[in-house]
Amino acid sequence: MSHLDILKNWYDRVWIGGDIAAIPEFFPEDSAANGLLPDLSLTPRDFAEFIPAMQAVVQDMHYEILRHIETEDWLWALVRFHGYARRNAAPVDMTSQVAVRIANGQFVEAHNTTDMLQFFEQIRALPQNAMALLLSGEQLN
Repeated sequence: MSHLDILKNWYDRVWIGGDIAAIPEFFPEDSAANGLLPDLSLTPRDFAEFIPAMQAVVQDMHYEILRHIETEDWLWALVRFHGYARRNAAPVDMTSQVAVRIANGQFVEAHNTTDMLQFFEQIRALPQNAMALLLSGEQLN
């Protein structure tokens, strides 16, 4: 199975399908993913809480791999996610860059970059153009 197939299987089964019990198949207990939350690595146990929290906010989530590069033990992918906010059906469309090191068919190291500010704007938890507002000195209350 290619590294890309493993990543797709992770998204299909766990992120989209909600199969939290499958997390250990993809992430060994001593691994962690960096970048999803600032200054915090997510362990397999953390994913078991994080993924349902995201699914409670977004429905009908789909993804597509826009670009990817695979080496012997690394996969880099640009992934586009789209779905709808559960509370107001606002469209959600965001990209994430993922770098995972794979050994024995599992993610042993992961680094993610996702624009969560844009995500919260799209679900209308923050005002539109929040970054521009903050850069101009506005404070969000």
